[in-house]
Amino acid sequence: MASVTLRDLAKRFDSSHPPALRDFSLEVKDGEFLVLLGPSGCGKTTALRCIAGLEEPSAGQVFIADRDVTHLPPGERDVAMVFQNYALYPHLSVRENIGFALEVRGVGKREVLRRVVETAGRLELSDLLDRKPAQLSGGQRQRVALGRAIVRPEDVSLCPPGSGVGDAEVTVVEPLGSETLVHLEARGQRLVARCGPFQLPLALPDYAGDLQLGIRPENVSLCPPGRGVGDAEVSVVEPLGSETLVHLEANGQRLVARLPGIAAAAPGTRVGVQVDTTRLHLFDAAGARLG
Repeated sequence: MASVTLRDLAKRFDSSHPPALRDFSLEVKDGEFLVLLGPSGCGKTTALRCIAGLEEPSAGQVFIADRDVTHLPPGERDVAMVFQNYALYPHLSVRENIGFALEVRGVGKREVLRRVVETAGRLELSDLLDRKPAQLSGGQRQRVALGRAIVRPEDVSLCPPGSGVGDAEVTVVEPLGSETLVHLEARGQRLVARCGPFQLPLALPDYAGDLQLGIRPENVSLCPPGRGVGDAEVSVVEPLGSETLVHLEANGQRLVARLPGIAAAAPGTRVGVQVDTTRLHLFDAAGARLG
C-alpha cells in the first residue's frame, strides 16, 4: 500500500451549481485504512474518482506515495477501485473477471489461478467461478467486483459507497395501510421487515422483528405518478454533472434516487418511484447489515 495526500482538492461539474468538492485536503498514511463518512452528495465518491484518475480536479493536487499523479491517466496510478455499478465484463465468467487484470499484466497462468482461487474463497465465490455476471445476484456481483480489486496488489484500493455485500429475496408483501410488512429470506434466515407505505412487488417467516429495508440510490428510478411502487414528492435536486441526486419524501419516509445526467425533476413535484427489488439490503434495528 502507499500513502495518499489530497491538497486543496476542488471539483466543479457545472459553473451554475455549487462545487462537488471544495478545498478538500486529506492525508492517508501508508497501510492505513480510512473510511469517508457523509451524506449522499457530499463528495465522497467524487474524491475517490479524483484519486483514481476518473475525474480531473478543477483545482488542487493528488499525491500517491509522494508522487504527483493529479494529471496522470488511471492506468499509471496503481489504483484498484470497486465500481458502484460493478463494471463486470458480461461475456466473461466470474473466474475470468477476477483474473482479468492479472492476465493483462502478464502474470503467469499458474499464479493467476492461485490468486483467483484464494480470492474467491475469501469472498464465498468458489462455487460460482464458472458463472457469468447475468447468472449472479446483485450481492454476488458486488463480491466479484470486490474480488477483482483485491486480487492484485496495488498501491491504493478504493471502495465507493454501495460496494458492500449482501442479498435478500423478497418472498411475500403484506400491505397494511399505513405500513407494509415485507417477508424476506437472506442466506437461510427468514425475516420480516416493517416498512412505510411503498409496496414492493415481489415462505412464511420463522421470525419477525424491527428490521430496516434499504436500497442504494442507484437502484431507485422515477416514473409518472401512479405507475411505480408508490408516489413521492421531490424535496431537493442535486446536479452532479454526470448524474443527479433526487431527494424524495413520502409519508415521512426519505429516499434518494441517483439518476444519470441532468434529471427532469423539480422540487415540490410529485413523481412515481420504482425500485430494483433484486438489490435490497437488510439491516437490524442497530443498523448492522444482515446476510
